[in-house]
Amino acid sequence: MFAVFFISYYHWKIKYLMFLLRRRNEDDEEPMRGRRFVYDAFVAHNSEDIRWVVHELCHNLEDVQDQPRYKLCIHQRNFLPGAPIVNNIVKAIETSRKTICVLTRSFLRSGWCEFELQLAQTPDNLFGKGGSCRLILVFLEKIPRPLLKKYKHLEAVMDRDTYLEWPGDARGRPLFWRRLRAALGKPVNNEQVGDLGMIDDENHELVPLLRI
Repeated sequence: MFAVFFISYYHWKIKYLMFLLRRRNEDDEEPMRGRRFVYDAFVAHNSEDIRWVVHELCHNLEDVQDQPRYKLCIHQRNFLPGAPIVNNIVKAIETSRKTICVLTRSFLRSGWCEFELQLAQTPDNLFGKGGSCRLILVFLEKIPRPLLKKYKHLEAVMDRDTYLEWPGDARGRPLFWRRLRAALGKPVNNEQVGDLGMIDDENHELVPLLRI
């Protein structure tokens, strides 16, 4: 019984550790270059929330004409086909300046989403230079505080940094986007960044995925 509990509780930590050990062996053969950011943010979300990601998040951050345009990493668009999902998630977080977690009950129930959130909360990924937080929490719905206690750093981030709540009233959304843009900061200069193994195709549309 204890063994079953141990394996279940540490499932994602074990998975991440196995990935790090495997990548360390690969790095011995080919040293990694310094971390370079390809994306402004990796968007960790549940597939049930893809409509909001496409029609709200991507539209307001990537497609606007009168404001700086951000570059987001969306797994339906940018993950490398055929590569292990763990590799794709880790590379997405490591090559993004920030991680936006779109929090819903569906997100918290998903094993892979939990892994993305846990990985984004590791010390190297959680804080940038100067102690700035690299994790941006966006709540699409009200989630009781007790449900969040299982995530080690989540409450600490909520207490330390301002998190965002999607307003049901459309009149509050301009302020939401201003606050999110302030949290993201200045967009990265992608013209000087080379290919790091992710799909970088501005013509790769997300909208057809909504028909699936």
